[in-house]
Amino acid sequence: MGLTLDTRRLQEQDGRWTDVSYAFSTPINSPLVLTNLQGLRGIASLLVMMSHVVRAFAPLTLEPSMSADAGPILWQLPFFRLFGSHWIAIFFVLLGYVNVISPIKRARQGDIPGALTALASSATRRLIRLVLPTIAATLCSFIICQCGGYELAKQSDSFWLEYSSPVRARSLLEALHMLAKNLWTTWTSGANVYDPNHWTMFYLLKASFFLYMVLLMTLRATSKARMLVFAATYIYCWGTGDGA
Repeated sequence: MGLTLDTRRLQEQDGRWTDVSYAFSTPINSPLVLTNLQGLRGIASLLVMMSHVVRAFAPLTLEPSMSADAGPILWQLPFFRLFGSHWIAIFFVLLGYVNVISPIKRARQGDIPGALTALASSATRRLIRLVLPTIAATLCSFIICQCGGYELAKQSDSFWLEYSSPVRARSLLEALHMLAKNLWTTWTSGANVYDPNHWTMFYLLKASFFLYMVLLMTLRATSKARMLVFAATYIYCWGTGDGA
């Protein structure tokens, strides 16, 4: 009897790694979940940073080979080229995961008021966590630009350095106008000359609140019905060309 119970317990533990429902039965603030999320986020951040450094100082390594007749060097081999914009997708996946896990977990437990509270709290926190750091980073880059910190980079022959280095304004009024304009366009079109990498913020914010809307519509639905709605939403976004 003891052997049977132990075997069943081991099978249940092994099955957790392949059962999607396990993610919703594990507390979001558990050490294992937080460690995995932060670890994956750290790896993605490191590889995106490496991509930017390579684009600035060694853009040829982004190509499959140095020329049509030459073979790849070490840094052009597939394993070493596993960094770049596709790692940004990891942040989208992680953001979607942390946005839905708490409300869906409460909904599955039948706690609809708690799910609505978690949904409202998540939406508020997501807005603050996306907007405030982005504004702070834009302000820092703006100050560096107006102090001439990007002038040397503008003289470089690196396309990435030239592209990502803003031009200093000719007057205080122009500078303030440019600052206000880019703080606005960051959240309307993804354009920000003081930090072009902030193009993702617009899509992260838009996708987050689109997901909150779908969750609000499906909190009282069964798991299967919710998955059907998510699948239909995915197909719709795919058909309209909305990658976010």
